[in-house]
Parts: sequence; structure tokens; C-alpha cells
Amino acid sequence: LAMISFYACKSSTTEPGPSADTRNFYPVADGSWYKFNLIKTDSTGSQNTALRVSYYNGMSAINGTSYQIQLDSVFYTSSTEVSNSFFRKSISTSFTSIYYFVDTTGIYTSIPPEYLPYLTIDQEILALSFPYSEGREWLGFKMNINYQNVLNFNPVEMRAHYIGTEDLVIELIGGNVTRTALKLKIDLIIKPDPAGVPQIITSHAWLVENIGIVKWEGNATIINAFTGSGIDFDDSTSVITQS
Repeated sequence: LAMISFYACKSSTTEPGPSADTRNFYPVADGSWYKFNLIKTDSTGSQNTALRVSYYNGMSAINGTSYQIQLDSVFYTSSTEVSNSFFRKSISTSFTSIYYFVDTTGIYTSIPPEYLPYLTIDQEILALSFPYSEGREWLGFKMNINYQNVLNFNPVEMRAHYIGTEDLVIELIGGNVTRTALKLKIDLIIKPDPAGVPQIITSHAWLVENIGIVKWEGNATIINAFTGSGIDFDDSTSVITQS
């Protein structure tokens, strides 16, 4: 009886839980700016190099929701592309989430007209969700077609996966430094036919504590969604590297 009592009391002892992960991997605020060296490779292997500058300044209301403004300028040798993105932070007791407003213009033009009356599209991408843990993944974006509950499937889904850490050399104002980055894998799953084989295109993103995203690499359709160009399937054969 004494042994049972001892072990019962021991097992019921309240131990403090793990401390919350308060690290900030997306610290952007008004006045923040980033420069990325950019290489874009098309389906023929031709490359274009450019400098991308992201600058964060001001707020904008879209459909009643307040977003921070991300101004992106991409400087190619012979041209400059300027575009805006809109994002917001949502902070709860468990997660900090980063949502990007979706420009769906390119998506609607890629859907067969007969599906449009039954189509719903998320208005935001759940781009980032902290904290990260091994094997963590989340649904970032989806399109759904529901025809009288007979035909119900997602022709497009974006899923993000945390896949670990990696040391990167990054260039800061004070010089080059080595930092440990969180690495994410982002898949865009395209399935126009519910019985067909889906096409999966992929990109990776690296984030450093107190700095933010320091590198992109992968399919242009995904990367463009976070840099002002919206989700445009016409660019799904191009590959972009930004660091």
C-alpha cells in the first residue's frame, strides 16, 4: 500500500510545461526593407538576373480587413516591375499566423467556365504559422468545386511543411554572417480533373530569427504569390532563386 501511495503521488505531481516559443521569424514593420539577388530560369534554360527590393510601409483596408503593405520592385537589366502585396499578422495564445491577401485574377482565367458557378476560392493564403515543430504542416490555400455535393473536390491546394533547419551565409549591412534558418517546403497541388493525376509544383523558403525570409528557391508560381504577382499558372514552368 505504501508503494502504491508513493507512486500515485509521484505520478500526479504537476510539472511545469515547456516554455512557449516566442522567437520572431517575421519581424517586418513599417520602414523595414530587404534586398534579394534574383535569378529566374525559364523552361528553355534561359536566365534573367535582377535585384528585388521589398519595402514595408503603411496599411490598406481590403474587404474590411486591415493589411500591411509590401511594395516589391524587381530591377532587370532592361525593365523594372513594381507590385504590391498585402499581409496581416494574427496572434493567439498558441500560434502566430501570417496571412497574405490573394489576387485571384489569374486563377479564375484558368478554370473551365462550366465550373465557375460552383467554385469557391480562399481570399487569403496562410503563408506562415509559428511555432514550428518536427513534421508540422498546414493547409495554406485551397480552391473548392462543389456541384450539389455530387462533385466535391479541390482543384488547387497549397500546403506548407516544416522540414528542419539549415545554416546559411547571409549578407547584412554590417557584413556576411552565418545564421541557422528554418526551412519550409511549399507544395502547390493542381488537379483540374478529380479522377486525374495531380501536378505538384514546389518551392522552399528559409527564415531567420529576427530577420525574416532570407531565401526563396523553386517554382515561380508559388514565389510570385508572396511577392506581389498573385497566383498565376502561366508562370508555372519558371524557377526562381532569391537570396
